[in-house]
Amino acid sequence: MGTDHVRITDPKYMSTLYKKLLEEEEHVWKRRSRLRKKGERDRYRQLAIDGQMEPGKDMVDLYQHPVFRYHLFK
Repeated sequence: MGTDHVRITDPKYMSTLYKKLLEEEEHVWKRRSRLRKKGERDRYRQLAIDGQMEPGKDMVDLYQHPVFRYHLFK
């Protein structure tokens, strides 16, 4: 190009811009998904600790949690 002005009709520039935008969007979606999964997992653990639901098979470590043990013998 040789200038600091960008031409919208430049196919190489538009292709690069499009790829970068897609990568950024994918990164944002993965981050949001990861944060939502973590939030749901934390909510589920808190419900189990509060005694409102039984812990799942993947939460066997909760049986050693002091609050959960208190709810077992309550």
